Amino acid sequence: MFRLAKNGTTISYTETDTVTTGGVGSKASSVSNTAFITLANNDYIEIWCTNNTSTNAVVLEHLNLLLRQI
Repeated sequence: MFRLAKNGTTISYTETDTVTTGGVGSKASSVSNTAFITLANNDYIEIWCTNNTSTNAVVLEHLNLLLRQI
C-alpha cells in the first residue's frame, strides 16, 4: 500500500493498493497516484509504503514524484 502524507499525517484518499507475486525475483509493478494537496510554507510531503500481506521488506527501486503549483 502506498499513501501520501502531509507534515507526517497520512492522507486517506491518496491510498493506492498494489499486488505483486512476492518472494525473490517477484514481478515489478507500477503504482500511480494523483492528489491535490494545499501546502503552506514549511509544509512537507512524504510517501509512505506498507506491506499489508506479509513480513517481507518492500523494495522500492525507482520513484518519480512530480509536484506542481497551481
